[in-house]
Amino acid sequence: MTSALNADLATFADLVHALASDQDWLRRSQDEWSDLVERLSRLSVLPAEPRDLTIESQGGIPSGLAGMALEARFVFLRPAERQSDWLPAFSVRIEGDWNNVRLFLAMFRLDTSADLSRVRAVGIRFETPESGATTTREGRHDFYHAQFWHRLRGTRLRLPELEWIPETQPSLPVSATGPLELLLALMVSVYGLNEAAREWDKPKVRLATQRGRAYVKRLRGSSS
Repeated sequence: MTSALNADLATFADLVHALASDQDWLRRSQDEWSDLVERLSRLSVLPAEPRDLTIESQGGIPSGLAGMALEARFVFLRPAERQSDWLPAFSVRIEGDWNNVRLFLAMFRLDTSADLSRVRAVGIRFETPESGATTTREGRHDFYHAQFWHRLRGTRLRLPELEWIPETQPSLPVSATGPLELLLALMVSVYGLNEAAREWDKPKVRLATQRGRAYVKRLRGSSS
């Protein structure tokens, strides 16, 4: 594995850890989000524990990071400025090695328009090419892509009222070259380019900021 790839993978883990640690905004907004977060806990959506996400000095994948989705543990993200009534969150599953990464994005909202309030949700997962490093066979999802999801296999979590959503197709191509850019793509999908850049700058993960700037330039088609 090249040193550049090693740096990207370490930065991926550092950024997930930093976002999970940067939850003061949620504590300051308890009046706004406490009902929704409590309802999510009943659906088995649990907050990620930063202490379980620290990367090992030998470069190994932290078990808490690899298995976040197996325990339905999510990192809550700040709501987007133009969609402030939806609470974004994501979870991670790494199967075997860094070639097989899945990021589960969910957008949650508490709908109080009816007599009984209910949780509304939509889920999109971002994936590395499915052939990974385990086979040379090219499959229909052998590219960085995003798909809908409504259940986390191996857990009790089911996004409410979404059983009818297809989880295989459509499969939308994503501009990414590795797990770090897949995470940046997830954040761009939530915030848009400018706001996403501010969000991945806040945790002060230096390489995430540098790679994020290059990623934004590429999406904009700029080489300057």
